[in-house]
Amino acid sequence: CLNMREIHNNPDAEIKTPIFLDATCSGIQHFAALMKDLELGVNTNLIESTIEDKPGDIYETLLEPINNAINKFGKENMEYGMLSLVKLTRKEIKTPIMTKVYNVTKYGISSQLQSVFKIDNEESFENKFYNKPENEIQKEFMESIKSNKSKTKFICSGKDGKKIQLSRKDIYKIATIINEQIFVVFPSLNKIYNYFIDIAKLSINLNIPITWFTPSGLKITQNYYKKKKNIISVSIFGKSKKIVLKENTDKIDGNKQVQAIIPNIIHSLDASHLMKIIINAINDNFSPVITIHDCFGTLPNTTDILLFRLKEEFIFLYTNNKFLKTFDKRLILTIKDNNYIVEKKRKNRYVLVNDNEPILIPNPPISNTLNI
Repeated sequence: CLNMREIHNNPDAEIKTPIFLDATCSGIQHFAALMKDLELGVNTNLIESTIEDKPGDIYETLLEPINNAINKFGKENMEYGMLSLVKLTRKEIKTPIMTKVYNVTKYGISSQLQSVFKIDNEESFENKFYNKPENEIQKEFMESIKSNKSKTKFICSGKDGKKIQLSRKDIYKIATIINEQIFVVFPSLNKIYNYFIDIAKLSINLNIPITWFTPSGLKITQNYYKKKKNIISVSIFGKSKKIVLKENTDKIDGNKQVQAIIPNIIHSLDASHLMKIIINAINDNFSPVITIHDCFGTLPNTTDILLFRLKEEFIFLYTNNKFLKTFDKRLILTIKDNNYIVEKKRKNRYVLVNDNEPILIPNPPISNTLNI
């Protein structure tokens, strides 16, 4: 508003407030480009479009299927009767969907939803709740609203603009349904997700690190080790204080290997995109560029140039560099470097470990329906 006033008073005024360009669900954008998947690409704006076209909105696409699945579960399970009346909004499901590709758990989604639904007990909700429960379970919930002395209440939006009180158990079930529906609506996302999880499990099984090279040339090795805690008592000026020292063991931390693989892959690709933009901007004397993860800012007069550079570097990232193929080749090399034998049978590859059953090596999922 201050800028508009400034321009109104002086058309030649110099404006220094940056304009920001933000990616559409960055993690899923990267997965769509990795697999060349058209459906994911359409929903994250990786297809050709004009100013008249409505932008793709993956959150809006998932909203109806998620609500339908929640309502269906509520109708079929008396214990969760209130879920039949739930009507989540785009804002409420955005964070769980956005963070799913960073390996957020069902518990994590539940915590996200609790923070959104949490309200102060003193807030008045008279005449905002359903006053005609459809069954006895809902009636009990209505009575519990009045009798609940707890300071923490979880209230979410329902059908017809009414409010619904939920328990932590209800919210966890909603989180579970959201988690499942993301993969039901977009099965290709399930494929890439499971691929990296299976790679992590394979590395644990073989006790080897996961190594890859980013498109910008950085070598990354993921190998989380279990830590051992040592508690030491230190006495200073007559006061005793306990200090916890952690040191790595030689045992791989399986949970961390699995939990970290997808976030690490995505962040390494994000970082490569960012670095290419910055390096080329420096080489071309283009400035300013402000970066926050997948969000890029510049001044109003150079916004169109930055937008072109962002798209150009993203296209180069996924046409010049076949990340999934190089990732797969590096995996095979790492397996062989650790003295394991890799055997091919038709289209599948297996690792031979002593006299045990051969272990299947996952093939990278590539669809090639999206022309990036």
